[in-house]
Amino acid sequence: MFPLLLLAAAKPEPTVTLEAHFEPFANLVYQLDMVSGYLPYARSEAISKIWKDRIANQPGDEKFLTQWQATMRRLEAKGQVAFNPKLIYSIATIQNEGERVREIGLNSTSIADFAKQVARQIEPTAAKELSEVLARFNPNFTQWWTQEAAPKGSTFRVKAAELFKSEKITKAIGNLVHFYQPQLPSGQVVPVHFMYKPKASEPSHGEQVGSSALMEITEGESPANRIDVTLHELSHFFFRKAGVDVHIKLATKFQKVPDPSGMAVFSIMNEALATALNNGMVAESLMEGPAFNQYRAAPLSWYYNTSIDGTAKASYDWLKAYVQRGGTMTDPQFASAYVKAIRTGMGPKIDAPAVQMFGVNYIWSEAWPRELVFLPQQLLQSSVSARFSDTKLENALREAVTSSPMLSTLLIIRPDELTRITKVEPLIAKHAAQLQANVNKTGTSLMGARRKSGLALYVIVASDSIGVERELKRLAALENDLAGVLP
Repeated sequence: MFPLLLLAAAKPEPTVTLEAHFEPFANLVYQLDMVSGYLPYARSEAISKIWKDRIANQPGDEKFLTQWQATMRRLEAKGQVAFNPKLIYSIATIQNEGERVREIGLNSTSIADFAKQVARQIEPTAAKELSEVLARFNPNFTQWWTQEAAPKGSTFRVKAAELFKSEKITKAIGNLVHFYQPQLPSGQVVPVHFMYKPKASEPSHGEQVGSSALMEITEGESPANRIDVTLHELSHFFFRKAGVDVHIKLATKFQKVPDPSGMAVFSIMNEALATALNNGMVAESLMEGPAFNQYRAAPLSWYYNTSIDGTAKASYDWLKAYVQRGGTMTDPQFASAYVKAIRTGMGPKIDAPAVQMFGVNYIWSEAWPRELVFLPQQLLQSSVSARFSDTKLENALREAVTSSPMLSTLLIIRPDELTRITKVEPLIAKHAAQLQANVNKTGTSLMGARRKSGLALYVIVASDSIGVERELKRLAALENDLAGVLP
């Protein structure tokens, strides 16, 4: 008699469905985040004009907008997860209070419903402050919504709901679930909230907020032309839900890739994967061949960031084949094959400073003006970053290397700090004479070097913010690696 072999059944992957929403209250909360300045990256001139003309047009209204921003920033600081030195990304399995409030706002139906839900999450004073602001602007907003937004955006929601159930989209979602391997319950429903804004030349915005998604739409748009953006944001949700343990294992694998830009690719991977899988693969499934080829060839057509657009397109053919044969992000060979695909597609452009500094430590002394904090991020289009400043620059450098050792480094110093910093950073000491010579000649200097890990170190020496901006622009324009002092 043969022994009975018991084979463990493979754990079924979770099913995920999208649910289309176009609700006035969610739009009110989102627009308050925008016009109050709480979400500067989602700023809209078109929405700001509507608020100025029709919604926040009474004396004292500005005070309420300021109150909204201040309260949300206070909540955002609560529940933050400390930066994990084993990771590039500060992956938070627990949302900060600001993000929880945003998600509640998206899924509430009224001020009373919102107040009831946030009362369980935040301190009473903050809940009262937010409710006061909502009550202030709700009447004017409702009037505008009823007259303009609702008639122009409702059809989009109906068509989107139909598209979400289509075979192509359900298959695409299934592919994403398999690739990312997110830890989710079966039957996960992801609400997708559409945010109306008038036709404008400005870019539209989308993002994932907790387990909900939001996407800006304009009159006359087709959901088929926006589904790639919706699934792009869903991919970020799946990436996050893969779990911290998976991210740590991935980071370790990318560290071991025999390519100096392995960790730079890990920095940009979250965005590059979401772009290739959705703005690429999903878009291709909905377009005719020649149209897709033209779309792919156009600069910045998949993502309005040179590094993300470039790495996504460089990896596309390999990634498409990899996904089609059932590959996952957690496969042992993924990291090395993914870096190789990008290296093959981009060539030396993968080593360009803009790619290397997508994830970067910014280090500067506290003597610099506050506005300098965001200048590197604006000019280099960096996303994942840690910022360090100190009255003693040496302390900031040590803290950066210790607390976030998987990021490249951008060090901004004054000429009188150069001698001091060479004592703690041998890579700078090696080029100190040439750096000083350039400063004596032009007032500024710029250098690049690689650590043994492959991570880049860039140094700008300048006397003022104008000099820093000039050198940042030179750095951002480089298409290849910077080794040594730039003439």
